[in-house]
Amino acid sequence: SDMLGNDPDHGGPKPAVRERFRQLGIALAGMTHLTSLSVTVRSRQELDELLTLLEDSDSDAGKANGKGLYGALRSLTLDVPVSLLNSEAADRLRVGLLRMTHVRTLCLLDTSDLLYGARPDLASAFTAMPAIRSLYMTSVIYGDSEEIRKLKTLRSRLVSADLSFLPPMRHLAVTTVPEPPPDLHPIEILSHSRETLRELRSTEWYTRPDVLPDPSIVYPKMRRLSLCYAGLPLTMAYIRAYPNLAYLGYSTREGQSPSHDSLSVQMYDERHRMNVAAQILSGRTWAYLEEFRGTLTDLYMLGLTCPIDQIHLYLERDELGYQFDPVLSHARPRYLKLSQDKPGTLMSNLDFPQHLLDAVPEVAREVFDALRGDGGSRLECLDMNLDLDYIAQGVIYVDVPAVMVRPIHLYANPRPQAMVTLSTGGPRGVALQLALARPQGRHLTDVC
Repeated sequence: SDMLGNDPDHGGPKPAVRERFRQLGIALAGMTHLTSLSVTVRSRQELDELLTLLEDSDSDAGKANGKGLYGALRSLTLDVPVSLLNSEAADRLRVGLLRMTHVRTLCLLDTSDLLYGARPDLASAFTAMPAIRSLYMTSVIYGDSEEIRKLKTLRSRLVSADLSFLPPMRHLAVTTVPEPPPDLHPIEILSHSRETLRELRSTEWYTRPDVLPDPSIVYPKMRRLSLCYAGLPLTMAYIRAYPNLAYLGYSTREGQSPSHDSLSVQMYDERHRMNVAAQILSGRTWAYLEEFRGTLTDLYMLGLTCPIDQIHLYLERDELGYQFDPVLSHARPRYLKLSQDKPGTLMSNLDFPQHLLDAVPEVAREVFDALRGDGGSRLECLDMNLDLDYIAQGVIYVDVPAVMVRPIHLYANPRPQAMVTLSTGGPRGVALQLALARPQGRHLTDVC
């Protein structure tokens, strides 16, 4: 149903929208090979029609498998407001979830309403579903540890999971809540899928910055881990739990802060030293990572001591450029991309004259200085995408030849591979995209 098609006089969707939903149900009843369904309902009438459709074993689709669409679906996306679930509807949906024995991909929107509201029987039915391999859930309630622990009781063995949590109260500037129990770490909560899980993405899964999860829990098949707005990192937790990890994305609220006071910088330094020391003392780290994405500060706090083939860093502030050298000297990337802000975040809307005055030449200086040592020993391509929108207004002046002289000297010796590009454009200013790579058998100065 169209969210904009609500009837303000009678509540719920307008008659025309309800009629379209009914006609769609008639069409679905004839789809004998239907295996994937994504549906949003906005009225009790629609919910009743949907449940009737799924239960109908006499329709063409239902006869095809003998169990109604419940038995045919392999993928289901469901968005049902809890306000529509009276006792009868909730019980029908609970029975329906138990009958979905072949659903392998399940997407539940507004999970806090659907599973963690006043219908605990629905949550029990969800955890009992046997065949789920890919799970996507939004608005999982974080504040109540018992609710998040329900994920630990899943009967299904997951291959991939994408979980978006309601933010901890400490981020809402309303009140504070106690630190979460240590067993709320993703390593602990998803331990039932340790033998099968390959990919985990989460948002706002805050973890204790001072307590390691159970070190005996290991995910041998895990390859991709992306934690957005996670807690301050304890790197050894991930090294132990995910020994064969290939891709790591990691971001914290602290790492994406638009400003860093002296106490914050001290905390970043302490976290970096602690994580580096833990790897050195234990003699354990990853052999290498194929790719890392995050902010410079987050990678710095992780303190990774292993090589990383590809690194994409989102730069926030120039005064933390001192972090480049320790980060790159360990990672020694083959491909390094630097972007000034991360698309889709508040950083895209910063007042650049205030926050990034003269930032570009400083960033370039810090990067090129770091790459003159071990940090550049394996580098094959450097891609810098820096916004110089205020050059045309005279707010920032960048001496491009002075910036370029460092990479020219850096790459004076013949190295394997590629190109240099410098492009300007844009109606209000200049966009500088600098991509450097070492040419086969030629000096970079010749290419320039």
